Amino acid sequence: MPFFRLAALVAALFFAAPLGVDAQQAERSVRVGILGAGTPAGTDRNIQAFRQRLRELGWIEGQNLVLDLRFVDNKYDRLPGLAADIVALKPDVFFSVAAAATVAAAGATATIPIVFEMLGDALSWASCPTSRVLAGMSRACPASRRSSAGSASS
Repeated sequence: MPFFRLAALVAALFFAAPLGVDAQQAERSVRVGILGAGTPAGTDRNIQAFRQRLRELGWIEGQNLVLDLRFVDNKYDRLPGLAADIVALKPDVFFSVAAAATVAAAGATATIPIVFEMLGDALSWASCPTSRVLAGMSRACPASRRSSAGSASS
């Protein structure tokens, strides 16, 4: 759950900026696109905690917040399509859960801010060929690069 606390903090900072602009301005909804590489059931507890924290910060679904959640059920080949679907919804921020989802999000947009949760070295993933990551070999890239860097070549 710590990654959702970090995400909630980042989202809160992102969303808090418009609050001080003009109190009399009509309140608009903020849209957050969430892309996960796993299953909804596998992240339900974390998503509920994320929603709860956003409510505590004044962001309420159906009032001033829209969450667009997409999960690929560990079928990585679906990530680019769902990332494009989220981008088409024009979210204010894109939140990706897992390295492969982050790669897909980055491939789908260059203009929407991406907040990501990932374990591991983000810079290692940034240089991985997208096709390998999305083909379900997402764990192989950083490890194979490190092991090949240490081997002698002739």
